[in-house]
Amino acid sequence: MLAHSLRSVALVITLVSLVTFSTVGYTAYSDVSNVLNTVSGGSPTSAITTKIVVQGLAANVYLNVTLANSGLYPVVLSLVCLPSNGSGITCTSPSITVLPGQSGTLRFTMTVENYSQVLTGGLNIDGQVKVALEPFASINLTVNLGTLITEGGA
Repeated sequence: MLAHSLRSVALVITLVSLVTFSTVGYTAYSDVSNVLNTVSGGSPTSAITTKIVVQGLAANVYLNVTLANSGLYPVVLSLVCLPSNGSGITCTSPSITVLPGQSGTLRFTMTVENYSQVLTGGLNIDGQVKVALEPFASINLTVNLGTLITEGGA
């Protein structure tokens, strides 16, 4: 009788694991490929918009990334810029959680004290994009925000 009960428990655990891994796999493929296609191109698409507002020698750069979640689990998207000390660049570090079947827009703002860096293409600033499939996995990508902004707004 105990052996029969243990077999039943093992079968239930196997079925739950199979369903969980299948849904995680589907969601990971769907959402992560969507994010990679949106972010990795390096050039703006309809899902990535940039706007540069010049005020004297300084400029405010606005970057919006719209993400649709077609998977079964929430997706967290965050962007952190990594300016070097003394670069005259300040950034926000936004993060959004997109629930299944919905879309959300990440709104990022960067202030560049010397706008001529952008015009000459000399703005080289790394950004860290994190995409997390809650609560199972995450991926970090490093992108050059200077290239993205130069191509999108200048």
